[in-house]
Formats: sequence, C-alpha cells, structure tokens
Amino acid sequence: MVATRRPPRRLELLGLAGVCLAAFVINAPGALEAIYRTAATRFADDLPPFPPLSASDVCLIVAPHPDDESLACAGLIQRALARRASVFVLFVTNGDAFILDAMLWLRRPVGPVDLLRLGKQRVSEAQSAAGRLLGLGPANLRFLGFPDHGINGVLRHRGDIPFRSPYTGRDRVPYTVETRDAPFTRAAFVKALSGVLDEVRPTIVLLPSPLDAHPDHQATAATMRKLLAERGWLGRAWHYIIHGGAEWPLPKGLHPNLPLGRPPRGRGLPWHALELTKQEALGKRSAIRMHHTQVWAMRRFLHAFVRRNELFTPDPYPARLPFRALRARALKAQG
Repeated sequence: MVATRRPPRRLELLGLAGVCLAAFVINAPGALEAIYRTAATRFADDLPPFPPLSASDVCLIVAPHPDDESLACAGLIQRALARRASVFVLFVTNGDAFILDAMLWLRRPVGPVDLLRLGKQRVSEAQSAAGRLLGLGPANLRFLGFPDHGINGVLRHRGDIPFRSPYTGRDRVPYTVETRDAPFTRAAFVKALSGVLDEVRPTIVLLPSPLDAHPDHQATAATMRKLLAERGWLGRAWHYIIHGGAEWPLPKGLHPNLPLGRPPRGRGLPWHALELTKQEALGKRSAIRMHHTQVWAMRRFLHAFVRRNELFTPDPYPARLPFRALRARALKAQG
C-alpha cells in the first residue's frame, strides 16, 4: 500500500490563515467598514438616478424566488406606492428546493413532502412581507409555483412530457394558485408568464439579470426578455442582481449607512441608483425579516442588501463584451 503524503504543516497553516483572513474580510467588522465605504461610495456617487416614478406607472417585479422582491426592490416598491403607481409582484417559484433551509426550519432531515411544506411557508412569508410592510394586497401578487432550481429543466421540456423536480418529486404545480396542476413544460411556463404580462401590461418591469449566478434567475430573465421583445416592451425592462459573485454584496451583515457597491458579475453595466430614505430602508429591513426561513439560513447575506440605495440597469450585458460572448451567455441563460 502506498502511503498518502500529508501536505506540509506550513501549507496547512497558510491555508488556515487564508480561510480566517477571508472570513474577516467578508464579514467586515468595524475595522474594515471604512475601506468598504470608500470604494462603494466612489462607485455609487457616480451613478445616474433611477428614473422618477409617477401615478401613471405600472410596475411589475419579477422574483424567481420569494425574498428576491424584498432584497432587490423593497425600496422601489415603497417609492412607487408613495407616488401612487400600481405595483405587482410575480413569484416564479416558491423556493421549494432549499434543503438546508428546510432542515434548519424543521430541525431534522427532510424529504419531498417537507420541501412542499417549505414552499407553502415561503409563500406565506412573502404575503406577510408584501401586505404588512410593503403595502401590497393579495390582488397585487401572482404565484406561479414552478420548480425551484428547475426553470432550465422546464425550458428544456418542449414536448408533452413534463420536467420532474428532483426536490419535490412533482411534475406539475402542486400549490393552490392560479396555475395549479399546470405541467412543468416550456409551453405552460411561457403561457403563465405571458398571461401575467398581458393582464398587468406594465410600464416598468424589474427583472433579474441574465448575468446573475443563479440558474433560475438566468432562465427567468432570458424568457421574460424574449416575451417583452415580442410585445415591443423590451425598453421597459430594468435588471437587478442578487447573486452578484465574489461574496457580493460586501460587507455581510447589516450596514444601512453604506451604499451597495458594484456587483462583480455586473461590471461594465450602466447601473442606476435609487437612493432610499431612512424610512424606506427601515421598511426594506422589516420586509426582509418577514422571510423567516431564509433569515435563519442566510441572515448576514440577506441583511447585506439593506443599504442606502438599490441598483438597477436597463442593459443586461456589458457593451465591451464581443458579440460571440454575448450570444454564448444568452444561449446559456436560455438552457
């Protein structure tokens, strides 16, 4: 038998030191906050403002999962309602594939039935955040119930055989929503999104960015952009990023006096900033906390979105990328 060589003790110590340094930088205690403040402020101060909202606007926020609307747009939602604009939120999935989340919530190993229970719980949390804190009633919310971590799988099923979620074991919408029993097929998914667009007829659409690291965000963005283009509404789209790469947003934790810095996956994009009032930031913090199951699992990540501003871009791809790279990213996002 050949003995396995252990790495030198020095390398082990260097690795441990690297992990500790990374944890220190990511969580950014007060000693590093000034550094983050300088970099983020330099970026945010140069951004043009998000266009003003008016009573004639109809805003549609497209959230791949319950909590995305609060993380990216809670300030905008409050601003729009204060301007007497109409606001609707479309939840694409119920977030029913987050196994670690379900285990922390139920405090035991989980299976498909438990994940369905989690999906129902996350709907309840989203309704509470929207109704009690953001001022949106049931008539302003649309839940589609398509599979979490499965939108690319749904889009690949072009025929009559639906995609089956490896998490819940279901191949059609299992929740009591308008789309109940809709099969997990491309045709049903496109029909559901189209139905909401044609019903709401938004003047402003807030979408995830195709450059977001989460596959559900990429696939949702690609599909919605295609549907908007078919209607001649692509100019109404604005994009946000949640999973922005390199542990963004930094620092983790609650830092409401800091602005959001540039997301690494959004370099080169024409970002616009919505500067939040203290009351709007407080409302956003409260809305995020209503997503109890998510806060238990990712408190410091979620709280890192409570900042002085929210970021949106009208163009999802950096102008400096060559056409071939743009096409490759778009095809990848469409699955």
